[in-house]
Amino acid sequence: MVSAAMDRRVTNFIEDAETLGGIQIIIGCMHIGFGIILGLMNDVPGHVGGFASTASTGGYPYWGGISFIVCGSLSISASKKFSPALIISSLGMNIASVIFTLAGMVLLLLDMSINGDFTQDYWAVLSGKGISAMLLICSLLEFCISCTIISVATN
Repeated sequence: MVSAAMDRRVTNFIEDAETLGGIQIIIGCMHIGFGIILGLMNDVPGHVGGFASTASTGGYPYWGGISFIVCGSLSISASKKFSPALIISSLGMNIASVIFTLAGMVLLLLDMSINGDFTQDYWAVLSGKGISAMLLICSLLEFCISCTIISVATN
């Protein structure tokens, strides 16, 4: 009886971790790509300012994206080769990812609230706020995925 319940939990972890890990890797790549674009929007030709991104200055799209890719890779590895060390490292990295994501969401909310001065280029501010909003949505998704993997790994 206990063995059947344990087998079911292992099967659920393997299926969930592999799928969610793949999504984490995709989100990490999107973060790095949008971070590059956000970093390039700081300088606009002319006499006006660009989009002043605190998230890009703090490096969140880069270290956040790398942590998401590492989380996804560890989750997929833990689902392929079911070992306690991989599960613990996946669990620990997902906990770190939750902390990184919370810090990044604060930076992205700052991005969207402090920009919009009349000395800034209108189109740079508009597209910068759009990219920050997209990164915020991806960060929220990553937060939910990491919490789900933590929940599945601890049960």
